[in-house]
Amino acid sequence: MVIKALALALLCLVLACGSASERSEKEQVGQKAFEKYCVSCHGADGKKALAGASDLSLSTLSRQEADNILRQGQGNMPAFGSFLDDSTLIELVSYLQELKTHD
Repeated sequence: MVIKALALALLCLVLACGSASERSEKEQVGQKAFEKYCVSCHGADGKKALAGASDLSLSTLSRQEADNILRQGQGNMPAFGSFLDDSTLIELVSYLQELKTHD
């Protein structure tokens, strides 16, 4: 009986805390910006490479280099710095780093 009560309490605690795989609201900002502005050329996994877009999974850009390209644009990609705020750009760069398949 005590073991069942402890197991139930543990289950309730886990459910109350949420899943470890859930993204924080802050992290979701970068993902949502990517989905809105980037997926059409880069694809959901960053590998689509449409219209000259880079395969983001193979990117060797540093965070600063990616931030500069996002702000200023490059090739067919527009300058997102003209309409996205700094915090969104920072979270977008963080999300882009997650798409890399290497270090």
